[in-house]
Amino acid sequence: MKEKQKAFYKVCFSYWYHERFKPFVRKCVDLICFVIVLLALICMALLGLYAIASAVGHL
Repeated sequence: MKEKQKAFYKVCFSYWYHERFKPFVRKCVDLICFVIVLLALICMALLGLYAIASAVGHL
């Protein structure tokens, strides 16, 4: 009887994990990657603007 109960819990947990938890994790990872890329682009743009401003300032 205990073995059946264990198996039942295992099936429920794996179903819950794949249906609910996995898509959530995937969304979070996508969001984190997007934010990192966005921050990198912003930093590059700011560095470029700073380089242009300092070059113009030296002229």
